[in-house]
Amino acid sequence: MYTSLSRTFSQQYGLLLLLILADYIAMSVVGDHPAGRILVQLLLGATLLLTILITHARRIWFNFALLGSAVCVLAALVGFAFVQQTSRSEGVVNALGVCIVLLATFAILRDVANHKVVSAQSVLGASCIYLLVGVGFALLFSSVGAFTPGGFFIGQSTANVSDYLFFSFTTLTTVGYGNLVPAAPLGQSLAMVEALSGQIYLVLVVARLVSLWGQEMPPRHRRERPDSEQQPPTN
Repeated sequence: MYTSLSRTFSQQYGLLLLLILADYIAMSVVGDHPAGRILVQLLLGATLLLTILITHARRIWFNFALLGSAVCVLAALVGFAFVQQTSRSEGVVNALGVCIVLLATFAILRDVANHKVVSAQSVLGASCIYLLVGVGFALLFSSVGAFTPGGFFIGQSTANVSDYLFFSFTTLTTVGYGNLVPAAPLGQSLAMVEALSGQIYLVLVVARLVSLWGQEMPPRHRRERPDSEQQPPTN
């Protein structure tokens, strides 16, 4: 069954991009509601599972992804049904979401790096990574804010998911409106890591892929030079 699904969804990065956009919309619209967090975890789990299928990862990784997604959804369900909703319980659930996003990001990066020819799917895959970075940092900021006394932002003791998404993507794109500013040194450091990562990724990865569109991917290891070139000339 896994082989059949992997063939069906092979290199369907356009579909994955739409699912990531659905993740963003669900997080911004219903991410603050207890039941909405369950929906968000379901969508993030579906994103990871689809990523595994698209990238032709081994079956064992699909099983691990399925188990991890189930754990994240179960944690959200437990928080909704049995635990009083607190900022720390939300932080734990969001931290699990960060793990899902990280796994999906590395799986796509590995697959795109193994493409022999740069195609539209390569660029779409790179775009998926860029959006996942923004979503992942938003979840990370939310998780950090849940355990930070006084809240994550200056002058704002509580923040909703849409605030974290807005701050994450304005930081990633270095727009920086300045209406939301991290209060603690950890938050400031993470924001700088995201801003630098976003710019370096666009310049070194996305721009490179676009410039190589339709061409073979350059080898990752430089070929050894012939012996005649390695040995200095002798008198």
